[in-house]
Amino acid sequence: ALEKEISMKRIPSDLKTMYIGGGTPSCLKLDQLKRLLQMLQPYVSRVEEYTMEMNPESCTDDVCALICAYGVNRVSLGVQSFEPRLLQLMNRHHDEKTIENAIASLHRFGIHNISVDAMYSLPTQTMSEWISTLQKCVSLDVTHLSMYSLTIEPGSAFARQKIKPLDADTEADMYEQAIAFLENNGFVQYEISSFCKPGYESRHNTAYWHYDDFIGLG
Repeated sequence: ALEKEISMKRIPSDLKTMYIGGGTPSCLKLDQLKRLLQMLQPYVSRVEEYTMEMNPESCTDDVCALICAYGVNRVSLGVQSFEPRLLQLMNRHHDEKTIENAIASLHRFGIHNISVDAMYSLPTQTMSEWISTLQKCVSLDVTHLSMYSLTIEPGSAFARQKIKPLDADTEADMYEQAIAFLENNGFVQYEISSFCKPGYESRHNTAYWHYDDFIGLG
């Protein structure tokens, strides 16, 4: 279906950014991921920022080698937390060592522009746990961090279990503490939830925020 959609679109040859995600494209089997990258290959000759979203447990050497071969030069990694209790609550299948191994693998294959996602306002999450996650994120060799508060959508697993996020005041405190902490550690805030080392703003997402034209597939 995606192949058919690509053939129906008038895709220009001068794209500057390409972004594979959301969802978790790295959970595709290797031959499926290769097919996806091959479909996009005719349109990436002038792409300067080529991002793919990944989860730590699916960021293997084989995946890193493949995406590097097709020109992916930026990865957004779904870290979310370093706390085993909170990762289990979110049904995440990685731990701290998996995160470290994933980032080391990306660097080994020449992908050095790495963004990590972190979540706050998780049920039962404490301020100290949140700051600890941020400390571990900035201690990693990454260039970008996106932080998101928990949003519970109707019909989601958390909604069915009647799980609630933290109260609004605590959520606001976590946000403000994170801004101060990240800026003290060399990460510049350039959007509500986005922080980066100087010069590493996400060019693709910035285009959305500026209401630039884009082509969506899928």
